[in-house]
Amino acid sequence: MTRRIRLLGLAWLALACSNVFAFDTQTHAYITYQAFLNSNLGNGNATALLQQIGLDRFDAPQPFSPYWLSVPFPESFYFDNLPSGATPLQYERPATAYEWAQMQQLAAAGVLGPNSSSVIGADPIHTLPISNWLMRGAIREDDLQPSYYDPRDGAAPDRDPYGDILRSLNHFYNPIYDKPLTVGAALGKKSTDWALGTTDAFTSLAPDSTRRQHFSWADARNNYFLALTAERDANSNGVREASEREADSEERLFRWATAFRSLGDVVHLLEDAAQPQHTRNDRHDKHVNPDDQQGFEPFTNARLIGEQAVSGSNPTPGEVYVRGLIGDESKLFQQFITPLPDINGYPTPMFTTPLRFFTTRAPGDSSSVLPDGRYGMADYSNRGFFTRGTTPDSSTSIPGVFAFQRPDPALTGFATQTTNCAFLPNLRGQPVTCTTHLHTVPDPVQSGRSDVTTPEPLLADGMWKGFFGSTNEYTLTPQVYQTTGNLTVPRVIAYSAGLLNYFFRGKLAVSAPPDKIVGVLNQGAQHTMNAQGYPCVGTATNDGCPIFGFQSIRVSVQNTTPQITESGSGTVAVQNFSATAVGSVTDPNFHGPYLVAVAKYHRNTCYKPDLSGEPYQIYNPPTPTTGITQPTCGAGQTTRTAYQEISVSKSFAATAAQLVANAPAFEAHFDFSADSIPVNATDLFIQVVYRGPMGDANGQEPDAIAVGTLDVREPTFAAFWNNTDYFWNSGATPPWLHEDPLNHNEGIESFWACMGGFPVKMVFEYDGAVGSPAMVDPIVNSGKPGMVRLAAIFPPPDFAGQQKNVRAVPVHYPGDQLIVQESVPTRGVFRQANLENVDVSTLIPYSGCATNLPTDAKYWCFDPIQRRRNQLFGSPFSPLYIDLSFDTASDVDSVPLPPFSDTVHLATGTNRFDTDATLVNCTTQPAAPVTADYQAYLHFLDVLEEARDLGVSGEAEPQLQQRQQ
Repeated sequence: MTRRIRLLGLAWLALACSNVFAFDTQTHAYITYQAFLNSNLGNGNATALLQQIGLDRFDAPQPFSPYWLSVPFPESFYFDNLPSGATPLQYERPATAYEWAQMQQLAAAGVLGPNSSSVIGADPIHTLPISNWLMRGAIREDDLQPSYYDPRDGAAPDRDPYGDILRSLNHFYNPIYDKPLTVGAALGKKSTDWALGTTDAFTSLAPDSTRRQHFSWADARNNYFLALTAERDANSNGVREASEREADSEERLFRWATAFRSLGDVVHLLEDAAQPQHTRNDRHDKHVNPDDQQGFEPFTNARLIGEQAVSGSNPTPGEVYVRGLIGDESKLFQQFITPLPDINGYPTPMFTTPLRFFTTRAPGDSSSVLPDGRYGMADYSNRGFFTRGTTPDSSTSIPGVFAFQRPDPALTGFATQTTNCAFLPNLRGQPVTCTTHLHTVPDPVQSGRSDVTTPEPLLADGMWKGFFGSTNEYTLTPQVYQTTGNLTVPRVIAYSAGLLNYFFRGKLAVSAPPDKIVGVLNQGAQHTMNAQGYPCVGTATNDGCPIFGFQSIRVSVQNTTPQITESGSGTVAVQNFSATAVGSVTDPNFHGPYLVAVAKYHRNTCYKPDLSGEPYQIYNPPTPTTGITQPTCGAGQTTRTAYQEISVSKSFAATAAQLVANAPAFEAHFDFSADSIPVNATDLFIQVVYRGPMGDANGQEPDAIAVGTLDVREPTFAAFWNNTDYFWNSGATPPWLHEDPLNHNEGIESFWACMGGFPVKMVFEYDGAVGSPAMVDPIVNSGKPGMVRLAAIFPPPDFAGQQKNVRAVPVHYPGDQLIVQESVPTRGVFRQANLENVDVSTLIPYSGCATNLPTDAKYWCFDPIQRRRNQLFGSPFSPLYIDLSFDTASDVDSVPLPPFSDTVHLATGTNRFDTDATLVNCTTQPAAPVTADYQAYLHFLDVLEEARDLGVSGEAEPQLQQRQQ
């Protein structure tokens, strides 16, 4: 009987204070995980989003671990940055067992679904998928001062490197009074500012440069951008050395982790906005406030993970209160501790600024403005529910708690329901009755839902109401707690999913440029490989040498960010971007807006300037291409480096008109001259990143990011050589004929190369009229230029069957016999794996890569070059010769022809792709005879090239065969 009397007292005595947490950390982690599953990061749109931002190739269970290290990485880290971000690696903080233990509780309770083991990992620190990082942020946002932790509760989280703070004091925001947690004076910042990293989000969304919160929306943005673009000169010697490039790769992974960890913190604060005590300024700190003020969180947590939430060796006062409130009997516990709901069909909302997910309060609104038409999460919980400190009899008496017009403290319009209290014992043999007050909870975002139109229990009469001079007339019962959780949890899951979608809403379509050629390089220019596997310009071999590679990239860019139709209001905000200027992301004086290209790649350190580090094929009838001969790599060399590297362009100047949402795609020329893309790049992707204002007058975020990714073909070596020691006559047998007095070796004075779709564009030019000849005869003049070899980056086909054109335009000496133009097709070469992390045994080319990539779980394609006349040329290749019949010759080694002893690259020339603002159409040789046959032949080439561009030429590159040693 003593226990029952205590129960009655705990259940119905109305005390006046409260516990500092909102939802307990396990509940926060659960809501965050559900938000992830319902966001574009975890739902049916996840594959497209991860491809767009460049995370699809990482291992899903542990995408941000430095996978290339030879031993298991000891811990997974994230960064704790000062707001200025001045120091690159300010403080690395590890994932800890503190977070893992709480996620284990969720897994044990079965609320993470069948994949819980992959979500939480087999140990505290290694397996950290995106959802895990979000959950860790949601857990760690409630970090307390060390004095708040009891060693009986297990490991405490790691200490804040900048000094311990009570973070939860910044988790309150009253949208009626526009106030943070206030008891006389403010005890913390408004949760909206703490979440967004602002000084006053209603005045400006610009970051607070002195913010103490280092895991805010602003920090998530900064780390997102760094994850895409970060490169460092750590020792400030003016060059990026190999060790720095590897460290950059590691940093970018940790930046990804920090971005998602920060988003977890922000989502936590939005989740707090669903807890009415946090939006009605009702503090509930176990160190300050009485037990009954701490009931809602442990009650809700018990619904999630069961009795362990309110029991154990060291229960909090709030947990003890809940245990007493509902009794120890199993039937009572099961009656009231019902499973916590999931999203329950609530549609994912969208708003025009991140602040509006919290509140749509107008900046100038006074406290007298009714909140009925507001759509934010804080607006919903603030107007819809009573809390223990804001019942009608207490809201004006507690310091720092303000009077509220919603729900109506006079209970006008409430229905009254009197029932037997099943959770209380009989009194003198008679059931105790409970009087509950019911009202609908308005939700203008989804006004037609049954949980909006049905009256819900929001308040109950205290047992001693009207007796003994009681001043505490009202209380909150288990039914009220259940109602609050049932209504707020599905909504905050949906709102949190919407906020995640908003963060990643920026979308760029990056596609082939109009001319269907992305980059061109004179591969024959002098360069040398250094000991670290980087191609160096000229003869340099130092670590940190100037990289020999592509200095200009052209792609088509379009802002395809969908417009936002705001939930509730229907306001439409078009996601326009601001004009961008030329500048460098590493220039501290340039702050955007940015439009930069990022080349992502691995390297073939086996590469050599003469291409002897490439696999090759030979022509060998009757099977034209027989086998792939692999190169012999030197010590420490590999055909694919283990970790991903990047090169970042200067910002491109795009106009605001070009960046209007869904405006036509425009060609952007990105300058990589300060950070060249290596000629030996494999696994090459081009990302375009916009950072700057996004939105319009109906809602704009001043610092947003949009990303798009194009999986281009790897550098394709296109070779052209002087083959005039033989000429072609299709009427002869064999058709390849050795030179004779009429068809003798010729010199090629000048040379042009044209590439792309149709019409092909001039990309390279060498004028031999003002210097040495472009290509001398390699038989007579061995040791002099006899070959031009370019490297080209081609875009993927627009559709199946489309091929790109490579045309050779030789210019013979005046009076010499015509050396005809040649045109060959290519789809570009594949030199990539399907994942970032593949083991050495996977690095064997597959059969069939020339046409399509394999679909195996792990693969590596490394298309070969072609060896003809005992020389390594390229793929595609064009021998330049005299053609008497102006038709298409068969393979140059079909006879085969005698081998060359040597060929020499043309080292100079003008890369018109880099120098011409607009590429010009390919033209005929100025010395070509104007004959009907030749004009017909050139017309045939035009038609053939157009057919390739349309995918109807009927040509197909031969299937590659398995390698041969």
